Amino acid sequence: MSNPTKGSPRKWLKNPAKVFMGPADRSDPSLPVVHRHDEFEEASDADLAGFEVEEDSEGHHYAVRKEHPTVPPPEPPMRYPDFSGKKALHTED
Repeated sequence: MSNPTKGSPRKWLKNPAKVFMGPADRSDPSLPVVHRHDEFEEASDADLAGFEVEEDSEGHHYAVRKEHPTVPPPEPPMRYPDFSGKKALHTED
């Protein structure tokens, strides 16, 4: 008797990740995991270095920034030269 799902889309829908990523790589579970240190991971480590983990009295953990970034002062308003000779409607002086 033949298999009705052979060659049908059902087989593809059963595990779509296998279609796009290929079969799962099986390795020896006793070997240590090798981490790649790429630009994204280094940027994440730099971002996380600005936090400290604290624990409250109930045992909840949360992150607190080590330093608060300084807020730059607001830019002065842009002043345009008056070429018309008329008095300005709004002055900030």
